[in-house]
Amino acid sequence: MIDVVVVSHEKDIPTLGDCIRGIRENIQDLGRVIVVSEYQYTDEAEWFNERSFPFNKEGIYERLEFPFMTGWYFQQLIKLYAWQVIPDLSEHYLHIDADIVFMRPVEFIKNGKMLYDNSTNNHNPYFVHMKNMHPDFIKTFDDKNGMVHHILYYRKYIKEIFDLVEGYHGKDFWKVFCDSLQEGETNSACEMEIYFNYIFRCHKDKVELRKVIWEDVSDFDNIEKYRREQNFDFVGFHAYMRGADIYTDKKRKESHMTRDGLVTLYD
Repeated sequence: MIDVVVVSHEKDIPTLGDCIRGIRENIQDLGRVIVVSEYQYTDEAEWFNERSFPFNKEGIYERLEFPFMTGWYFQQLIKLYAWQVIPDLSEHYLHIDADIVFMRPVEFIKNGKMLYDNSTNNHNPYFVHMKNMHPDFIKTFDDKNGMVHHILYYRKYIKEIFDLVEGYHGKDFWKVFCDSLQEGETNSACEMEIYFNYIFRCHKDKVELRKVIWEDVSDFDNIEKYRREQNFDFVGFHAYMRGADIYTDKKRKESHMTRDGLVTLYD
């Protein structure tokens, strides 16, 4: 069985219910559905408190050149640490962004291999960050990347990544993650790229590329149209595309604060 972890923020409340419904209806071999957030936003899935993780926004904030990115990196680290923190999480667990709605059945393991979608996005600071974390973390494909709003993790392989990073630097993984960000770059890390490139370099016999059909759109009010038409495996209804952008420019980013007095920039 594959458990699904959804990291959620207040801005995701409009899409969260549909995200969970899409998971339950379309993710093959589904186990638990777990929403990680500061507060419980739904009773349609298990809730796990983000404060249970061994790092917090304060600690991340203090290590960043651009503190308004605190929430962006915080939610990435939650996904990577889920295997360590959430009790009884399945060996394979799937992360899906809270503004993604699956429309058609999708499988993630076939004939003993883990299946991965890919994109053509190529943001170089992500790969600089990877290599700063460990010299062996390099880009595997010239024309393929792993940032596709979801990813299947395997506990054994994430542990390998953690062990390599902590052994090389002699400090906690989350601290290395923050300290390895490219100087002068605001958007400088992607947890999906770290894992995607590692597994396709080090465990290529256990993984396989496949194409998932998806689209990012702004018209969340027409979600039923996308369900009826069945043209996509999933659709992304991102907050910034839905007109819920709380971080249009740097000045607003720096002034947007949480109840704890810390910025929370999420995807």
